[in-house]
Amino acid sequence: MADKKIKEIYGCDNNKTRGDTLADWYNEIIEKTEAELTIFDVFRCIRQNIFIESAVVVLLSYLQNDVFAGDMYEGEGIENLSRLGDKYLLPYITTVDEILIKAGKDSTDHEWLCQEDKEDFDEYIKQLSDKISRMKK
Repeated sequence: MADKKIKEIYGCDNNKTRGDTLADWYNEIIEKTEAELTIFDVFRCIRQNIFIESAVVVLLSYLQNDVFAGDMYEGEGIENLSRLGDKYLLPYITTVDEILIKAGKDSTDHEWLCQEDKEDFDEYIKQLSDKISRMKK
């Protein structure tokens, strides 16, 4: 991950709006390096469709350490990854494949709070696997 701050990577300036939660977060995040991004930051970047390239790099790092990584619930990382466009995943197909293999194995042995959570997680794995398979063709 780059040592440059997000604002240096993307050439952006502070948002002049004050007192707005999203603007305040934006001003904070652009002062961070990729290594300083939290899982919350990553998911918010994806939701706001900003700094996606950096968010993907950091999300993959989180998922390599914990396939169940999430901010609000287990599996949120895999879900977010499955919703990203092909252009963001294409450079990382090998890494995503490795994460999918581990996620599939770990899902079986994981102590889920309920069966529905496991089924949702397994569905995100399937969606992402299908997307990666299609991209390889």
